[in-house]
This record gives sequence, structure tokens and C-alpha cells, in this order.
Amino acid sequence: MSPRGSHREDETPESYLPLPRDTFHILVSLADRERHGYSVMQDVAERTDGTLRLSPSSLYAAIKRLLSQGLIEELQEEYRARYGGSDKTPIEAREFDPPAGLFLVGLLDSDPVAAGGWRRLGPRVGEIKRMYVARRARRRGLSRLMLNRLESTLAADGYERVVLMTGLAQPEAIALYESSGYLPGESYGPYAREPRARFYRKELRLELSRG
Repeated sequence: MSPRGSHREDETPESYLPLPRDTFHILVSLADRERHGYSVMQDVAERTDGTLRLSPSSLYAAIKRLLSQGLIEELQEEYRARYGGSDKTPIEAREFDPPAGLFLVGLLDSDPVAAGGWRRLGPRVGEIKRMYVARRARRRGLSRLMLNRLESTLAADGYERVVLMTGLAQPEAIALYESSGYLPGESYGPYAREPRARFYRKELRLELSRG
């Protein structure tokens, strides 16, 4: 179901993911009254009779998922406006869970305005997905900051190549990638034969050697 309560035929599979158990109990805890980190963890453990005990890292990951969801829907709205439909690439949220993936949310004065993630595509090859900066925060260099952060975490995890896909209807994204050292790459995935799709690659081995 979309945030407006109406079904869209072109929604992506991630729109239908069930609310994870930890996220549900965090929302219930925060709806009860204002709480901070340790208090939330303690309250969730009490509500579930000790069957769900959150660590600081799992609490942070659940909150990050909540923050990113609005940005992902904004991104899909932009795809619909530019391409006439959402991104159909099959994606599951768990693909971005460490160590096989990562999803980042960028905050500007506590406002979630940027998002981006990567997932393992093959041996030492990662794919960047869902890079987006909200319209209200553009022209501040946040896209390049997010891209650099994703590349650095890929390199730190031993990846030697990163690939990604964009399209002709996103000239600003093409300009960003080409100015960041990306070269045309092999097509892949459900848009491999799409004439408007553009595929890029970048070797990260040099980034690793710089240390």
C-alpha cells in the first residue's frame, strides 16, 4: 500500500515488505511516550517478555530503515515522473544488511535528506543502489558526499569494483558519475536491453592502495 492509501501497479517489491518485528516494537515504544536509546531497548525487552532484546546497533539499524523509507518513496516518485514508472529492479531490504551490504541515510539538521546503499553483486563487486537527495537539499554537494562515502565503505570491505545503473532522464546523475571516474560498463539486470539505461563501473583497487 502506498503512503496515500491507494494501490499502484508499478510499486516496487520493497513497498510490500512486512514491518520487521523490531521496528514494530520500537514504534510502539516511541508512541507510548518520548524515550531515548537505552530506554527504548529496555521497554521493548519488557513488552516482549525478554524475547526481543535490542542491541544499540540493531536499534540504530531499525531507526535508519524508518528514516530512509520516506526518501525511497520520494525517489520512486521521481522515477515515475521521469520514466513513467518505478524502478523494477528486484530488491530485498536484507540485501543491504552488513556485511553483504550497507544502507546510509544522510541527515541535515536532523532532517533525513540523502540516502544511498550498496549490495554484493558478485565476488569483490558491489552495486550502488537507491542514491537520492531530497529536492529541498539539492545543490549542496550531498550527492557527491554520499557517493564518496559509499565507495569508501565498499573499498574498506574489500570490494575491487563498483557498478551502477542510471538513465538518460537523469542527466545530473550521469554528470556526477562521469566526473567521479566512472566508465561505461556492461549492461545487467532487468534493464539490460533498455535503450534509455546507462551502466557504469569503477575500479576501487587504487582507492584501497591509498589506504
